[in-house]
Amino acid sequence: MMTGQILGGTNPIISLKYQIVIIIAIFVGSVLTVAVSLNLSERFAFDEYDLLRKDVNKRRKI
Repeated sequence: MMTGQILGGTNPIISLKYQIVIIIAIFVGSVLTVAVSLNLSERFAFDEYDLLRKDVNKRRKI
């Protein structure tokens, strides 16, 4: 995006600020995705003693 804005005639400092905002947004989105995935997997795959449930690896018949 930064290269496109510079080629379009925007001030490089402004395009750099936009690029930093986009990089931070991607980082925050990735961190949130990992946190939610870990929370859900811990909730559904482990019991109250933090042991893996026996039925997690079983295949379900369709």
